Amino acid sequence: MLFRSRAEGNLPPLDCINMYAEVAASENTPATLQSRRGIVDRSADMGNGPVEALYKADGVLSGDLVGVSDGNIYRNTTSLGSLAGTGPVSIAGNELGVMVAAGSTLRYYNGTTLANVTFPDSADVAHVFAGGSRFWAIREDTGKIYWTDPLEADVEALDFATAESLPDKLLQGLWIDGMAILFGANSTE
Repeated sequence: MLFRSRAEGNLPPLDCINMYAEVAASENTPATLQSRRGIVDRSADMGNGPVEALYKADGVLSGDLVGVSDGNIYRNTTSLGSLAGTGPVSIAGNELGVMVAAGSTLRYYNGTTLANVTFPDSADVAHVFAGGSRFWAIREDTGKIYWTDPLEADVEALDFATAESLPDKLLQGLWIDGMAILFGANSTE
């Protein structure tokens, strides 16, 4: 790799901390240096681990870090309670608080209280996401997705939909540009 002298551009010395060389196919030189922020220890110890999920967003719980570690839900370093389930952990938040799912009982934390969400038929929840001031929850091992009313945390039995073009088992969801994008085992809605 060829690196030119900083003296050629009359620039100050460059400390190569948190930088790595990357092939620069569009440049006249064979490589360029890319910088990345350094890893910062935020002293947010969440139990003994493993950490299964982390979530942080402006406007949600004052921007605090929410995580799941070793089956427990944490806000910063404070344990809020346990999370049932052995599936992949998902955390979603909005102005009200956060919901957490791991293939079992859906949990909701409003900033003061961690509670179970009453889900239709006491079904397990595979994945949760937020969008449009609603929480969206995918019912485990089905093609059904449920939602809350805007700025509410209750899931009503008739607030659901199923895949329309190819009904299959829903796995995950994502909110983009005002739309819920649903990923199934064999399709995307």
